Amino acid sequence: MQIEDTVHASLTDEDKQELEIWQELLDSRGFAQLHKMFAEHSESINAVIANANNWDAYVYARGQRDSLSLVINLEDILEHKVNSIAETLQDEAEQSLSDTIDELSVNLDLT
Repeated sequence: MQIEDTVHASLTDEDKQELEIWQELLDSRGFAQLHKMFAEHSESINAVIANANNWDAYVYARGQRDSLSLVINLEDILEHKVNSIAETLQDEAEQSLSDTIDELSVNLDLT
């Protein structure tokens, strides 16, 4: 998973610990094998979706594919989650700084 240093630095200690656990999973040989198996199975499910005999079979196959996609795209999902958390924390910090500057400006009669 590619996380920028500035993004990583803005995370809380709890977020960093969770990220480390996820990274260990993503780096494991077992996850690589699971990812490969799910990717292959997902391709065969696409054939079932394209040639479903009825609506129930179509919906069931789509559900399977969507579930497999969660694992197949886990790294991207986690990157997005981490970047969103970092953006939120950065926005909060900027807002806090802006509020502090506004308060200082009023208190120092700079307005």
